[in-house]
Order: sequence, then C-alpha cells, then structure tokens
Amino acid sequence: MRQRDLPVFYHFFFPQLARFKMVYWNKSILGNNALNSAYVEDVNIPDSWRSEVPKIIEVFSQMPSIEIWHEDTLKSTIKQIEYYVQVGYFKQKDTLIALLEELHNLISMVRKQAESGHKMNPKSQDFLDTPFEMYASEVMIGNNCVLLNSDVQNATYISYNTFNFIQTKNETFNQQTIEWTRNLLSKSNRISEVSEIGRAKYFNKQIQLIDELRQRLLL
Repeated sequence: MRQRDLPVFYHFFFPQLARFKMVYWNKSILGNNALNSAYVEDVNIPDSWRSEVPKIIEVFSQMPSIEIWHEDTLKSTIKQIEYYVQVGYFKQKDTLIALLEELHNLISMVRKQAESGHKMNPKSQDFLDTPFEMYASEVMIGNNCVLLNSDVQNATYISYNTFNFIQTKNETFNQQTIEWTRNLLSKSNRISEVSEIGRAKYFNKQIQLIDELRQRLLL
C-alpha cells in the first residue's frame, strides 16, 4: 500500500475515527443533504457495520502488508479535524478529545507493528504472525494505492474522488504498478524492524502533529 492518507483499513479499529471519516466524506465530500445541519455526534455508525467490520478487520489482519507512508500521510486527517472544529461541526469537546486520542492510538499501533515486523490487535495488544513491513518515503505520494499480489492473480486499487477506488486485474497495468512501487521503495527508508533512529524520527513527528493540534485547539 502507498498512502497519501491514512489507510482506510485502520479506521475500522477505532470507532470514533471511523465515524468522523464517515461524516466528513458524506457531509463535506458527497454533499449528502441529510447531513446538512448534523453535527458529528448526531450520526451513528450503521448497524450493518457491527457485523461487517469484524470480518474486514480479520481479513486485513491476516494479510501480509508492505506499507509506504509519507511524512504528510497524517496531515489530511489533521486538516479535516481542524476544519470541522473551525466550522463548528463538533458539539462536545469530549468528542474531539476522544477522536484525537484514537488518532494517537492508531499511530502508536502502527509504530509497534513497525518495531516488531508483525501486525497486532490494538485491543488485546497481542502481536499476530502476519508479517508487516513499513517504509517512510520522502517522495510525494500522489494517491492511495493498494496492490494485491498473489500466486493466482494480481489486482490494483487506486483511489479517486477522495475515497472511491478503481480496481483492475489487467496484468500490464499491474506490472507497471509493481515496477513503480519497486522504484518508490528504492527511494524510501525501511523503518520496520531496522533503522531504530529513523523509525523514532518518523513516528515522533506524527505524534507531534497530533500534539500541536491539541495545543491549537486548547484541549
């Protein structure tokens, strides 16, 4: 996965963040009229999520992953939260505090995965057998892209219009994506398992972004 925004799969581990993203995408991106006067707190996660989300989490947790993050990967979410504060779409300060706490926990989760080289369950804090690699790229990543690689077939998912995606199994396209990804990896720093200093610098900067937002919002 190459990420210019937080990988969507991580949202499902954190209900406050998942709800915020759901509201932001529907209200501010899709222009859903039903949410015109709604605050974040007025919207509940759909009941269907309660049965489907655990399935998504289970599948994602069992898939070995190589993730490429940029130093700006977190910034779009930071800006979205700050925008909603400025326009008054939060009713309660407690909601905002809980949201930032989950964002902090998400970054801590990914940091622990990078340290161990394995995925983890953030609730139990148990590490899984699933391999996890992470790279920090200084080259700007233009979109969110997921490349699924298997012995049977490859597939590429590319984001557009913020959160929608286009999927293709075209082998020529997938091969170009593989080569582009390899090129990006060669220009990135591996921060999983190795490069303790590089890993600390990267994640400390992400935590600093959250702390600075807390300070700006006087939380």
